[in-house]
Amino acid sequence: MAIPVLTEAALAVVAKAVLAHVVTLGARLALPEDRVRTWLGRDPQQLAFKAALASALATFADRHPQWAASFFDQHFLTGRAAPLLARCLTRLGAPEAEELAAAWADQFGSRGEVREESIAKAAPVAGDFLRALDAELLQREEFRPLYDSRALDRISESAAQSAEDLQALRSELARALEQANARYQVALSHGLGVLIGDHGQQINVFHVYAQTPAPLAEQIRTREFETLVEERTRGFVGRDFVFRAIDELLVDTEFPSGYIVVRGEPGIGKTALMGELVKRRGYVHHFNIALQNIRSPGAFLSNTCAQLIVRYGLPYTHLPPEATKDSGFLSGLLAEAAAKEAGRKIVVLVDALDEAEDTGLTPNANRLFLPPSLPPGVYFIVSTRVKEYYRLNVAPGSREDIYLDEKDPQNEEDVRQYIRDFIRKHQAKMSTRIAEWDVDEEEFVNVMTKRSQGNFMYLVHVLQDILKARLTAKNIDNIGKLPQGLREYYRLHWRTMEFQGQKRFRRQYKPVVCTLAAAREPVTEEQLAEWTGLTTSDVHQVISEWREFLNDEDEDETGERRYRLYHASFQDFLREDVGLKTEHQAISKVALRKIPGFLSDR
Repeated sequence: MAIPVLTEAALAVVAKAVLAHVVTLGARLALPEDRVRTWLGRDPQQLAFKAALASALATFADRHPQWAASFFDQHFLTGRAAPLLARCLTRLGAPEAEELAAAWADQFGSRGEVREESIAKAAPVAGDFLRALDAELLQREEFRPLYDSRALDRISESAAQSAEDLQALRSELARALEQANARYQVALSHGLGVLIGDHGQQINVFHVYAQTPAPLAEQIRTREFETLVEERTRGFVGRDFVFRAIDELLVDTEFPSGYIVVRGEPGIGKTALMGELVKRRGYVHHFNIALQNIRSPGAFLSNTCAQLIVRYGLPYTHLPPEATKDSGFLSGLLAEAAAKEAGRKIVVLVDALDEAEDTGLTPNANRLFLPPSLPPGVYFIVSTRVKEYYRLNVAPGSREDIYLDEKDPQNEEDVRQYIRDFIRKHQAKMSTRIAEWDVDEEEFVNVMTKRSQGNFMYLVHVLQDILKARLTAKNIDNIGKLPQGLREYYRLHWRTMEFQGQKRFRRQYKPVVCTLAAAREPVTEEQLAEWTGLTTSDVHQVISEWREFLNDEDEDETGERRYRLYHASFQDFLREDVGLKTEHQAISKVALRKIPGFLSDR
C-alpha cells in the first residue's frame, strides 16, 4: 500500500517560508514590497510554486533516492534553505550548490574537517536539486515578473483568474504530487527516510502508518516510540562519523546483507543515534525499553512484521498466528520486500538488544528470534551495550560492529559541540554560572568534556543542574571537583538528596524512587502509593522533586499519568549501589495479598 508522505499541506508550509523571503529580496531589488506580498499570496502563484516544488522532488528523488528525505525535510526547507531557494525567484538567480550544501551541513552542527567533508559530499547533490527547482520555476509564467523587468506591470494586474485556469493549476499540482509520491516511495523503500516536520503540519515517520487497516495498525508500535525518539534526539549533534560508517557498509559489495551492530556504554547516545536515524531516514524500527516492559520477541516480531507489510505494500491484511512464535514469517517478509524492491536496501533498526528478554529461549536462539541470516540487500542496524552477552549468532561474514568509544576524538568533538550548543541556548544564565567558577567558556567546555568521560547522559543531567543552580560554586567550589562520570554523578545526587533531610529521604524519597526502578513498566501514583504504603500526596511530591530522572507516559484507562525512570543507567545504579530487594518484595507482597487466602494481613 503506497502512503502519500508528501502532501499539499506540507508544500504549503514550505511555500509560505520561501515566498516570505522572496518579498524581502524583492524589496532589495526595488520591487514594490506590499504589491509583491499580495501578488505572491494569490492562488495562481501559490499553486504554481507548490507544483514546481513537487515536480522538482520527483526529478530529484529519481536521481538521488538516498538523499530525497534529507533534502526534502521541512525543518531544512523552511529554515536554512528558504532564503537561498527564494533567490531562484528573483533576478539574483539560484545560489551556488556549495551554499545550499553548507546550509544542509550546518543544520547538523558539523565543524572543521567534518563540515568540509559534508559540504563536499552534498554539493553535487545540492546542485542537482537547485537545477531541478530552477528549471521548474523558470518555465512558470506565474513568476516571470519577479525576474523579468519587462513584466513588472503584471504584479499590479487584477487578481481575477478564470475558474478554468485555477482548476488547471490544481490538476497540475495533483499530478505533480502523485508523481512525486510515486518517486518518493522508491526513496523510502531504499531505506533512507521520510519527510519530517512539525506536528500537525507535516506527515512524519510516526504518522506514516495512520492509514493502516485496523488488524495491522494494532500491531504497529511506532507511535509509542515517538515520545522516546523526540526526547532522546533533543539537542542532537554530530555523529557524522557513525552515519558515514553505516552508509559505507550499506554500499559495500563485500557486505551484501547482514547485521550492523552499534556498541557502546550506557549513556553514550546509542538510543539518540537510533532515534536520529529514524527521523532522518524513516527506517522500519523497534525500540526495546525495559523500563516500559517492551522487550519480548512477540512485541518485536508483531511490530516489525506489520511495519514491513505496510511500508513495502506486501499482500497481507493481518498477521498469521505463527508470526510471533519464531522468525519464519519475518524472514519471508524480508525476502518478499527485497524481491519487490529490485535490489534496493531494506533496513530495520533494533535498539537496545541488551534490554530484550533472554529467558525462556532455547540455547541457540537469538534474542527477539532475530534471523541468523538475511536476504541480499537486507540489513539490521542493532544497538547494544559493549559488555553484555546479547545472543546474536549470525552467519559468517554477515556482521560488522561499530564502536561508540568515549575516548574517540570524534566522540569528544561531539561532546564539545553539545556543551557549546547548550551554552548558546541558555547564554545569559550559563554565562553567569560559568563566571561564578572564575573560568571562561572554553575552559568550562574543556572541564565538562573531561568530567563527562564522553557520556551524553552525564551532560544531560549535569548541565541542567548547573543551569538550575543545583550545582554551583557555592556547593562545588572548584569546577574540577564536578563528579567524574555518570555513575559518580548519580552517587552525588543521591547523597545530596539524602543530606537535605535524612528522615524524609528514607521514609519517602528512597521508597518511591527505588520502587520505580523495581517496577517493570510505567506505573501510576496510586500504584506507587499502594506498594510503598505512602499517601498519593507524598508520592506526588517525590515525583515532582525527582522530575528530571523520570518520564511520564500517556494516561491509562483511568485517566492517570504513568511514570518510569528516564534512563536504564539510573536503574543500574539503584540496583547495584542502593539495592532493590525491599521494593521487589513489597510489590510481590501486595500482589499476593490480592489472592484470597494466600497471605494473612498481619
